Amino acid sequence: MNLFLDNGHLTDEGLQELIDGSLDEMQRLEVSEHLSFCDECLVQYTNLLTEPICIEPKQDLVLPVMQRLRKKVLCVITSRYATAAAAVVLTLCLWVSGFFSGIHAEESHMGQQTTSSHSFSGKIQQMFWNISATFSNMMDEVSGDISNSIQKDKEDASNSQVQKQTQEKKNDKHFQ
Repeated sequence: MNLFLDNGHLTDEGLQELIDGSLDEMQRLEVSEHLSFCDECLVQYTNLLTEPICIEPKQDLVLPVMQRLRKKVLCVITSRYATAAAAVVLTLCLWVSGFFSGIHAEESHMGQQTTSSHSFSGKIQQMFWNISATFSNMMDEVSGDISNSIQKDKEDASNSQVQKQTQEKKNDKHFQ
């Protein structure tokens, strides 16, 4: 590696290696001596020392953070739908078990209204079963969509990691 350009000034790589501490003793002495009398190189060296350091993480953090957010959103949404589904199921169970039969018993004392209440309760029961089936189908679709989305994110992360490793290998070969 050349520490000096043809015009006698230090190279950027030479200054960076001085900052990194990767120069041997003799090279470090040469660079220090040059900096003691060359104002232009000293200004460049000072600028390199005062540049803000941008540390990049070893891996991309966007994908893991987005996956965590999706999981939390899924938990919140699932929790809300599960609560609504539990309320519907509880209502259906109470209805079918006869918990609301006290209302039906009062109507049966009124004679002809009994037949209309049977058809009314049957219609209500059928309506609840239809709502339950629709909700179940909707939850199956949402679950499938979420599973597909998570699988796609995993594949994207895998592809991104492979591309990064390939780029790192190219960079290693380039510097060797």
